[in-house]
Amino acid sequence: LASPEPVEIIVLSFGSVHDLDKTAIEMLRELLTEWRKRQVSCIVADAKSRVRLLLEQYFAKPGGSGKAPLLDQPAFMISLDDAVQLAKRTMARRGRPVSYYDSKDDSGLHVKNTSKTGMGGWRGSGNNLAAKVIKESTGERRKEGEFNRANSVGV
Repeated sequence: LASPEPVEIIVLSFGSVHDLDKTAIEMLRELLTEWRKRQVSCIVADAKSRVRLLLEQYFAKPGGSGKAPLLDQPAFMISLDDAVQLAKRTMARRGRPVSYYDSKDDSGLHVKNTSKTGMGGWRGSGNNLAAKVIKESTGERRKEGEFNRANSVGV
């Protein structure tokens, strides 16, 4: 998460994800754990059926030693728009303005900062996971983008 300003919340859309195998679950656990170390939280949107159940089973329960769940969100049946609104409310409670990243493909990260509240995402090919990155700064409302692989977020 190399950026000129700190990223605080990432919203992932799992609308096109139909299953999670053991490898995917472990990779997601590693990614969420790394983001947590960097004080970045994640909200998963559009998870359906088995994927939603697996996310709840593996990531919504508190970890050992009283650690908070890796996905600490009030619901897992949440639309992308609702997830972004949740992220924006969280940032507002923290007293932080909102902006976004907008990358046209997986080859590089292009940052766009705008005026008041913002959202954006990545575009690429592959798994079509959509993401929004909410970070500290200023921004305006933008249409969400998509990106491909969970590791495309620059971790």
